[in-house]
Amino acid sequence: MPSDSHPSADSQNTFRPLRNIVQTLEEEARKAANDLSPDVVEATDVESLIASIVDDYSISPADVDLVPLQMKHKLISSSFAAIPDPKDLTVQLEFVARCNRSAQWLVEKQNGEFWEEVENEYRFYKRYSISAVDSDPTKTANEAWQKDMHAALTLCNKLIDAHRERMREQLRKILTQRKELVLKVNSSARLLGIPLAPVATEVMIPVERRSLTLAEIDTRSRAGEPAHVLAEEIAAELVKTMRSFGSALEHQPVVAGRILGEDEESLRDVLLFILNANWERVGGETFTGEGKTDILFPWNGRNAFIGECKIWHGEKEFSLAIDQLLGYLVWRDVRAGLIIFIRDRKDVGAIINKARHTLRSHSNYKHDSNADDEFVLSSNTDEGRSIRVSLIAVPLPKD
Repeated sequence: MPSDSHPSADSQNTFRPLRNIVQTLEEEARKAANDLSPDVVEATDVESLIASIVDDYSISPADVDLVPLQMKHKLISSSFAAIPDPKDLTVQLEFVARCNRSAQWLVEKQNGEFWEEVENEYRFYKRYSISAVDSDPTKTANEAWQKDMHAALTLCNKLIDAHRERMREQLRKILTQRKELVLKVNSSARLLGIPLAPVATEVMIPVERRSLTLAEIDTRSRAGEPAHVLAEEIAAELVKTMRSFGSALEHQPVVAGRILGEDEESLRDVLLFILNANWERVGGETFTGEGKTDILFPWNGRNAFIGECKIWHGEKEFSLAIDQLLGYLVWRDVRAGLIIFIRDRKDVGAIINKARHTLRSHSNYKHDSNADDEFVLSSNTDEGRSIRVSLIAVPLPKD
C-alpha cells in the first residue's frame, strides 16, 4: 500500500468505474454551487455551504462490519472416487457482513464477492476455499477475510477521501469568488441606484421599472401567442436592461469602479448578476452552437438571446468577436448582442463609431435595422436566415 495520502495510478485503475462516478458527482456539485441564489451565498458561511453540498453530492467513506453477520460452510470434493482423498476436499466459507452503500465499490477490488441490499440493509459477501487438511479452515478463512477487507477498505477510502477533498477545493474556489462578487455588487448597488428585486415578486431593472415579466410572457404563450414574437420581446427587454446598466455605470463612475474587475469574465459576472436579479433564466458560460457564449437566455425551446462580452481592443479583435458570436448561433437563434466594455472614456464616441463600422464591414453584414445600434447579419448556417445583432456599449470608469 502507498504510504502517502494520494491514491496510486494502479489503485485508480483498480476502481475505474468509481472514478467515472465521482467525476460526475463533482460536476453536479459544481453546478449546485453555481446555482445557489445570491441571497443564500451572501447569508451563509462558505465552509457551511461546502459541507452541505459535499454531504449531498459526494460518496461517503466505505464501511464494512469486519465481524461477520454469518459464515456459511460447504464441503466440496474435487475427486470422483467413492472415498475421496482428504487432499481433494475443500471447505468453502462464505462471509456475510453488514456494510454501507459505498462498500459496493469493493466489488471491483476483490474477486468472488458480491454486494446487495437485503431488507433495507446493505450486505457484503465473500467466499474463501480452504483445503480440508488445514488444521482450522474457519480461522484461516477469517484471518484472510480480515486482512483482505482491511486492505480493500483502505484503498477504496483513499480514493473516496481524495474525491471529497477535491470536491471541497473546487467548491471553495467557486463559492469564495461568488461570495466576493455578491458582497461587492450588493454593497455598491444601492449607491448606484440599481434595485435588485426577487424574480418571483416584483421585477425591476436598473434606473427604471421593467414593463415585461416572465409571468406575463408565459401567460401569453399558453394563450397561443407565437413563440418567435414573445422571444423577440424578451430580447428587446434584455437589450434595454443592459443599456440601462451601462447608463448607470456611466453616470456613477466613482461608485461603479468599486464593483468592476479587470477582465471580461469579471465584468460579465457583474452584468449577469444584474440580469439574474430580473430574469431567472440568464446564465453564464452556457454551451450553445460551436462554443461557449457569455450570456444565454433560453426560453420555450429556443434561444431568445445570445450575447458576447468583450473589452474593446481595436477593430481587428472586435471583428474576431463578431466571428465568435456568429459561431455560437444555430438556425433557431435570431437575436444576439455584442457587449463592448470601453476603458477609454475620452474617446467613447469614436470607439462606438469604429465598432459600427466594423459590423458594417463584416462579410455577413446585410443592412442596419430600424432600431438604434442594431445590425442585420446573415447566419453562418443558413445564408437565407438573418441575425439581428445589438451593439451595446458600456463605458467603464477611470482606474
